[in-house]
Amino acid sequence: MTTHHTSLYKSDTNPAPHKVLKQELLTWEETPNGIRIARLTRTFAASAQSDTFTSEHVLHSSLTNADGAAEASDG
Repeated sequence: MTTHHTSLYKSDTNPAPHKVLKQELLTWEETPNGIRIARLTRTFAASAQSDTFTSEHVLHSSLTNADGAAEASDG
């Protein structure tokens, strides 16, 4: 049976098992203008780790033009 992990590994408090190479936490958040997708990626090498964070916004279809570009606001 496969073991499922529910938390991010961290080298000083919760070290990753030897065979774990990378871990990601993906968050989808509804905002007034659409959806925000945030990704935390933790990469393990020997006894060290490195983190990267990316975030993108996906505008709701009512806020985009026919070509997919964001509409200018009247504010």
